[in-house]
Amino acid sequence: MGNRKEIIKNGVASYFKSRIIVKIILAIIFISVILLASCKTALPDTIDSAAESNTGNSGNVYISGDIQAIEVTANGGYFPEELNAKAGIESVLIIKSDNAYGCERSFRIPALGVNETLPINGITEVELGTQEKGTRLLGTCSMGMYTFEIIFN
Repeated sequence: MGNRKEIIKNGVASYFKSRIIVKIILAIIFISVILLASCKTALPDTIDSAAESNTGNSGNVYISGDIQAIEVTANGGYFPEELNAKAGIESVLIIKSDNAYGCERSFRIPALGVNETLPINGITEVELGTQEKGTRLLGTCSMGMYTFEIIFN
């Protein structure tokens, strides 16, 4: 009954105009909520953002407290082939073997005397110690076919 009185008082055009405006506003709010929900912002939780900007390899070099983890994947070679890490902090190399069937399983870091046989699938941790700025550690298979280098800055 209230709508009939409003229509009579203000006119039919005014009544429908106000209802259309309400529907447009609701549509804009709905679309805005959908767009905001689809935006995802990933915030680093354990990565030291200062180290991330120094290394340039946020996906492979992580710092938690006073230890740096450097990740390399072994699968038909070593990936990535070059990593930048922070100097002056205790470092651990984490090698993730993913269907590693070739000579990449026979892993070496000649400068540190590291010789490891990697599993076909699994994780191998290698202590790298604390490296000085400018140190370049070469990781290689026993045949020298596959290599990667960690540069400490």
